Amino acid sequence: MLELRWMGPKPQQRNLCQDFNLRGPHYLMIDFIDPQSNVLDAGSGRGDLTRFLTKVKECSVTSVEIDPILAQEAVPYARRVIVGDIIQALSNDLAGEKYDYIVFADVIEHLSAPWEVLELVKGALREGGCILCSVPNIANYRIRKDLLLGRFDYQPCGILDRTHLRFFTAKTIRELFGDSGYRIDAFIRVYTGRKNGILGYLAPNAFTYQFVIKASVER
Repeated sequence: MLELRWMGPKPQQRNLCQDFNLRGPHYLMIDFIDPQSNVLDAGSGRGDLTRFLTKVKECSVTSVEIDPILAQEAVPYARRVIVGDIIQALSNDLAGEKYDYIVFADVIEHLSAPWEVLELVKGALREGGCILCSVPNIANYRIRKDLLLGRFDYQPCGILDRTHLRFFTAKTIRELFGDSGYRIDAFIRVYTGRKNGILGYLAPNAFTYQFVIKASVER
């Protein structure tokens, strides 16, 4: 397994992300994707990632989004847009479809049963295909500090986004993929700012803000 540290995009990467309304960790995932690939964007939101993959990498992208208003915004850029949750989509509309990459960009933490989803999507991966996933780190030092003070307050966004249903540490996100029958090929720790990245050498689990994972089915 390749384990890396990431403290922010280079200037040209930052500009590209901003042009497409992407956050830095998402650029890490799309950097793994080969041009002209067949991609499933699970939980695509308004389609920013779909737009990037279509326009920059010339990929064929299928988007799945449960919010019909957000899904409509992805229509101009996707080969196909499915409105609904990922389990329903793979079991019905997308049954039999195969993809080179399945992307969960800040999605796993919103699922009530992520292990069921990871098990199901195995059948939608082509031979040699992989899962790309970004997920926040609940063991970040800011969360630990608040817990010591008796606080666990949900927020509009971030690690304690009020729509998050599941929370992961480095250990438990590895276990989720391993127990679901995947091999983690790359595990990247994302730090917010150079200072946290330097402190991450001393306590990586405390100063990691987010994990980016590339995983393939264990054969």
